[in-house]
Order: sequence, then C-alpha cells, then structure tokens
Amino acid sequence: MSAEKIAFLFPTREKGVGSPEKSPRMPLLVLDCEEFPTVTDIFITVFFIGLKHEKPYYLQLEMFYEGEAAEHSVSALVGTHLRAKDTLAHEDDIAASLDLRLENSTFMSPGNYYVQATLMHNQIAIHENRAYLKVSEAI
Repeated sequence: MSAEKIAFLFPTREKGVGSPEKSPRMPLLVLDCEEFPTVTDIFITVFFIGLKHEKPYYLQLEMFYEGEAAEHSVSALVGTHLRAKDTLAHEDDIAASLDLRLENSTFMSPGNYYVQATLMHNQIAIHENRAYLKVSEAI
C-alpha cells in the first residue's frame, strides 16, 4: 500500500477583493444559489501526507451530483502535475497542499454534490478521497 495520501480536501470560497495573496481560503459547506441552473467556479483545497521528495505525481479532480437515481458529473475533469520538495529533512514523508479551480461547474438543482480527488503516479491511481458540498436555494 502506498504511503502517499490525500489527507483531506474541501471546497472553498473565492478570496474577496483586497484579500492578501497568502491568506487561507475559507471552507465552503453550503453554496446558496439564487437560481437554477447556476454555473460558477468552485475552488478546491487539497492536503497531502506521505509525499516523496521530487517524485512526480498527478492530481485529478471532478465534481459530481449525488442524486437518488444516478450520479453525474457537473464539472470538467481537471488535473495538475506536482512534485513536493523537502525542506525539513523528511524526504519520504512530506506534507503539502494546493488549490485548484473547477471552472464552470453547473449546478442544476439543490442537493448534495461531491468532489472526487485522485492522486496518481505513472498514470496509476495511488489514493482517492472525496469531499461533500450542499447546494441550496437562497432565500
């Protein structure tokens, strides 16, 4: 079993105008929408543990609607290449994080949605994790 893990991930709010560049994004548990369908960008913050120094990884993300009858994608499948760099003499156990944007995510109705994250090495999935988001109608 691989030691590399997606420790956790969560949807986040876009930083407000004038926010410091290095300020953390705030977790987003509920997205209130004025109307449906709603098309918006969703930011995802992902945290890792057990990464290896300079080892090439690929992270892919996709958001899904969790319906009663069937699940379906509401965003494009996005991904990024990453390499962790050790600065604390822990070459085989690096903790790291990154932010990605799911552009033009389409929410057709209120309900529960989730982001599926897959960490890959050499085109092989080595760990998966997901986070949930409630979408509701703004009152």
